Amino acid sequence: MTTTQGTEQPQDLKVNLKTITAEDLLSRRANMVELFNLLDDSSRTELFLGSSEDREKKLASLRKRLQSVQQEVETLKSESD
Repeated sequence: MTTTQGTEQPQDLKVNLKTITAEDLLSRRANMVELFNLLDDSSRTELFLGSSEDREKKLASLRKRLQSVQQEVETLKSESD
């Protein structure tokens, strides 16, 4: 393994557009896009999480369940005292 002058990185590991394959380039680009969230992935988000209306309905339902459970706990606490 040879090293270039002025750098500590071996020349064999140096990555540039001449040495990288198209598949590697696309893979690295996809990773960067995903990392910085540069891609509009709203369709993928809807696939996993549902539409914003569905999420709001589910959130409202969960809040109602939380309130009812909290009331039930308070009732049980007051009955036990």
